[in-house]
Amino acid sequence: MRINFLFGTLVLLSAFSCSGGKGDPMITRTQVTVKNYRTAGGSANSVTLEKTSAMCMYNMATGEKSVQQPISSGSNVSSYLFSFDKVTAGDMLATVYPADAPVAVSKDKLEFTIPTSQDGGETDIPFIGFREYKSSSPGSMSIERKAAIVLVTVQPGAFGITRAVLQGNGGEALAGTVSVTPKDETLTAEAKTVEVVFNTPLDCRKGAVKIPFFIAPVRLNTGISVVCTTDTGQEIKVETADEIALAAGARYDTDPASAGRQLIAVGSNKVYIFDEDPARKAGNYKSSVSWEWDATAAAATLGLAANRMDHMDDAKPKNDNKQLLITSSYSWALLLDIATKNVLWFATDVKNAHSAEILPDDKIVVACADGSVALFNKNQSNVVLDSSPLESAHAVVWMESTQRLYAVGASKMIIFRINGNKLVVDDEISSSGFVGGMHDMTAVDDHTLIIGGSKLAFFDILTKKFTAVTAFNGVAGFKSVNYNPYSKEFYFTYAWANFSEGDYDWSSHWIRYTDDINASFSPSIPACGVIRVEDINMYKVRIFSW
Repeated sequence: MRINFLFGTLVLLSAFSCSGGKGDPMITRTQVTVKNYRTAGGSANSVTLEKTSAMCMYNMATGEKSVQQPISSGSNVSSYLFSFDKVTAGDMLATVYPADAPVAVSKDKLEFTIPTSQDGGETDIPFIGFREYKSSSPGSMSIERKAAIVLVTVQPGAFGITRAVLQGNGGEALAGTVSVTPKDETLTAEAKTVEVVFNTPLDCRKGAVKIPFFIAPVRLNTGISVVCTTDTGQEIKVETADEIALAAGARYDTDPASAGRQLIAVGSNKVYIFDEDPARKAGNYKSSVSWEWDATAAAATLGLAANRMDHMDDAKPKNDNKQLLITSSYSWALLLDIATKNVLWFATDVKNAHSAEILPDDKIVVACADGSVALFNKNQSNVVLDSSPLESAHAVVWMESTQRLYAVGASKMIIFRINGNKLVVDDEISSSGFVGGMHDMTAVDDHTLIIGGSKLAFFDILTKKFTAVTAFNGVAGFKSVNYNPYSKEFYFTYAWANFSEGDYDWSSHWIRYTDDINASFSPSIPACGVIRVEDINMYKVRIFSW
């Protein structure tokens, strides 16, 4: 019995070694480490090997392959006992995970596929690694996804993305059949373009979106170009001429792409929508107006004299940019259809109205600077459902993420819940020390508001904390504030006594903009660009599309 036991042990040990003669069967024990990879969202992720996480090792010299389960599980590292009939020192071994990944193996290369048509989600690309067999002792190797990711950011707008196409400016091959040579791991691809096609348009109406492209790890000598097609038939382009060197597992983020920014200027009895880029180059809006409206055209509908259709102070784009919610300090508010210019709803007794907001369940709320926030039904003009006091109420914003209405005036913020036809105070917060005389507030993202008045500050709706923008600590005349957290651009209007371009202390003829909100600012010498709007006493600028 003892002799038989020793004999069996010798046979088992011999299975882990090669006697040195070509053609001897053997098991090669290999410790495999799976490197991190990039998800479709761009984040680094790790693989946890389970008991069923089979890998396939190929002997590239003979074409023989061995599929084995891991010896251990629970991490990204495990040893595998790969079995071959024939292996010789100098043979190149290729390991592929998962084991059934479609690859083609020959003596001098391994081929796999990076799809040329992707869907914006995760893409099946195998993990691959190579090692040269040198001896009977256990070996080790790392395997990785031979892919990089390019993330294209598209700014918010009234559209969805249906398709996006990426290519290298130098005509580099990016995807399709990809070949890897094991000696130096030289990689060559086949296709020069990669497209992402969405079954359902990627919605840009609620905020900026990112489009992922999985491509081969290549050097793009003169950068890339991306063309995105919208569900409105528009093309949005982003490109860079800079060299981009992408290793396996690398991530590259493009500059934000915009559909062509459009601004809204509101004041006196006029609302203008115009293209920002030509207006910025010309210095004024006149040559780039795409839509305008004269409020006196609605006088009969509201039952007001034509001279009361003036002093407009806000025009918010709503309902996927199909409508404008307009207010006037002459105590009226209305909802306007942009295409037909028909009035859809109105109120004519909202004292010194300065801003409005659409709420769920067909509600509209109006901030009245004479000291209240008033609630209406969108389907019933001039019928007040409820009101709540707020000194010098100037701005209201509904935040979907918290299902709350945020209203500001003077140095107080009130947070409301909407209970049926009632405004219910949820919290009151003082803004003293950060920003006073609050005149405007807009959403930055799902959890941040920007507020302007005597100063400028951000407000975190989760922590309920203000953060001052210190570069504007000496500024006391914000009338409107609009900030893009992705491009860092800031558009605003500003006016107060002795620093007003308009006919009133509160009116302006300049839309100001900067891409550095932390740059110093002086009312007389602003460290920013300007677009002139000289024929109205402008109060606010709004972003129609970023």
